[in-house]
Amino acid sequence: MSLFKNLAVDLTIQADKDVLGGSKFGAWESGVYDTVIELAYVDESKGGAMNINFVFKTAEGKELRQHIYVTSGKEKGQTNYYTDKDGNKKYLPGFTQANDLCLLSAGEALSDIETETKTISLYSSEQKKEVPTKKEVLVDLIGKEVTLGVVKVIEDKYNKPGETRTINDISKVFRTSDHLTANEIRSEETEATFYAAWKEKNTGIVINKAGKNAAAAAGSATADAPKKSLFDK
Repeated sequence: MSLFKNLAVDLTIQADKDVLGGSKFGAWESGVYDTVIELAYVDESKGGAMNINFVFKTAEGKELRQHIYVTSGKEKGQTNYYTDKDGNKKYLPGFTQANDLCLLSAGEALSDIETETKTISLYSSEQKKEVPTKKEVLVDLIGKEVTLGVVKVIEDKYNKPGETRTINDISKVFRTSDHLTANEIRSEETEATFYAAWKEKNTGIVINKAGKNAAAAAGSATADAPKKSLFDK
């Protein structure tokens, strides 16, 4: 059974558009990477915000870990959307990204992805080592291919004034077989035009979010789920 059944796409909520806009072994250079999903498990913050922890791996063995929040906290209803100043409902960026990852890798929306309780090795801050830990794993995603548009980001270290770190963010997600985005598939397009544009604009860039040099990161996107899935390979 999916833990995300209550996060099904709502056609009344405004979806994002395609917008040009941390790794275990050091930050990757900005660019496009074909990956396989090695692990995806569910966690919850102290405030109740649900999140998914992904581990992606390239054919060369490079590993990328991403922590994506898909709902708000309990005080805000644990929803997958927010309401802007004009009263319009919009999806949380993390939900958009996670939903795209599911659609483009497994051909199913996040709300349809099955989870199972598994024991996996995770780092314990208390024990200072990896220990067996029970988590809800998104089993439908394991081993699936997905292509990531990754950007290198410089940001301030938390609670350490004057110190920075270099991380990676997933800016965009593409289907590996044809490099189409979720929006392009819904529009029944056959040319991967956004892939080419994203690659040209972002390959090799560094986004500086540190201190006064903060720069806006590239956006991510998705749209409404169709009645009949267009994402089946």
